[in-house]
Amino acid sequence: MAADDYRLGICGFIQQRVNRPVGQDDSAHRNIGVALPVALRNRRHCDARVWSSAASVGAEADALRGVLRGNVAVGMMECPPLTLDMAMLLRDFHTRHPGVEVALRSGGSDRMVEEVRSAELDMAILGLPPKPLPAKLRAQPLLVEDLVGLVHEGHELSGRVSVADLTGERFIDFPPGYGLREQVDHCFASSGVTRRVVFEVVRVEEMIKFAALGLGIAVLPRSIARAATRRAAKPRVLEIADADLHRTVALVYRQDGPQSPAARAFFELAAGLLPAPAVPESTVGTGTGT
Repeated sequence: MAADDYRLGICGFIQQRVNRPVGQDDSAHRNIGVALPVALRNRRHCDARVWSSAASVGAEADALRGVLRGNVAVGMMECPPLTLDMAMLLRDFHTRHPGVEVALRSGGSDRMVEEVRSAELDMAILGLPPKPLPAKLRAQPLLVEDLVGLVHEGHELSGRVSVADLTGERFIDFPPGYGLREQVDHCFASSGVTRRVVFEVVRVEEMIKFAALGLGIAVLPRSIARAATRRAAKPRVLEIADADLHRTVALVYRQDGPQSPAARAFFELAAGLLPAPAVPESTVGTGTGT
């Protein structure tokens, strides 16, 4: 049986799917490998690209009928703004599209950018690093917020400080490859100050706890810093006056956009989740970060 025979069988399957009334039981059609005739599926010369194309066209056919199925892979930053509730976003998406499975992955911005570029991720929500995104990637800004320092309540520094005042201080930060780390390093380097990062952690909670215990200075988004000052072990907020410290949280995706109907639906919901970028609260200049 030639490859054209497979395509004919697949086209027949797609036509049946499109023409089937909405609401009719389609459990037997959820997996194209199950729905197609066994004789077609078992041929050794089956072209894997044909199956992939068939699955994609099948998803488009379902979307035309108002039914979304499939999988979406989304990257998520380790230090999200408090206004971004991923649990609520996932709940709302699942309520609208129960037939779609969403896989949520976290990690450093560098890794997630590469995974979006290679199509391992459909999209990622992250803080833009100071360097440009790779070719064929785009970013839709969701939120801009400034960054502040967190220190132990008894620290000798308080209120509004300059970058020069922080020379020789100990810092707590994410490892290299995380957008927030890259942004803060970039801003300090632009001011001619070398930071001494003595603790590298991958959880915001650890950064806050270490700062509150006097182990160093953590540089975090203002919304997270404010929430931290309402805890029992209260760290103190430092305004870093003369640094270009803020981050832009963005939805990063490939230039040609999310490919599957399920991924496009998630993109649209996520893009409308937060208001358009606004000027940071402080008088600090402009920049980017994670």
